[in-house]
Amino acid sequence: MTAATPLVFTTYKIPFGLDSNLLQWSMISASQFIEEDTLNKVDLQVEIVAMPLRLLQFLPPATWIAPTYILFNANEFKMNTLEEATKMLKIVSDGRLSKDNTHREISVEIQLPATKSGMLHIALNCTSPASDFAFLDKEGSTYIHSTVLGSCRAKVTSMNDAGVVSTKSYISERKCLLEIKH
Repeated sequence: MTAATPLVFTTYKIPFGLDSNLLQWSMISASQFIEEDTLNKVDLQVEIVAMPLRLLQFLPPATWIAPTYILFNANEFKMNTLEEATKMLKIVSDGRLSKDNTHREISVEIQLPATKSGMLHIALNCTSPASDFAFLDKEGSTYIHSTVLGSCRAKVTSMNDAGVVSTKSYISERKCLLEIKH
C-alpha cells in the first residue's frame, strides 16, 4: 500500500440506551490533489467527520459538529473545539443519494478566521457513483456505506502575507475516502 492510500480504522461502542439513529455522520478523507490548470501536485489535505445535531429525529439538523483537519501549503489547521467545529464549517450536502440514485455527494464550505498571516476559504465537493460504495454495517435504521474511490474538487481562496487574494481549483480523482452513516 502506498503512503498516500487513505486508511481509516475506527472502533466505537454505542453507549447502552443511546439510540443508534442519533449517531449519524458524513466523513471525508481527501488528499493527493493536483491543481486543475497546471496539473501540478499541491500540498492539500482535508479530513472531516460531520455529525448532525437534531432536536427531533424528523427535523433537519439544528447544526453540525464537524471536527476538521486541513493541511495546506505546509500549514496545519485543526478545528477541534466546539466553536471551531460548528461555526467555521457549513455542510452543503451530506452524502445522501442523488435524486436519480446514481451518486452520493458530500459538500462543505470551510472558512478559517482571517489573521495577520492571511485567510483561507475552502469549498470542497466530493462525489462518487453509488455503485462504488460498499455496505459496511447496519445499526437500527441507519446504514454505513464507504468508498475509497471518491473524487473531490476543492476551490481554495487564500490571502498571503502581502494581502494578495487568489482562488485556485484542485482535484483529487478516485483517491478519496467517503463514508456516510444515515
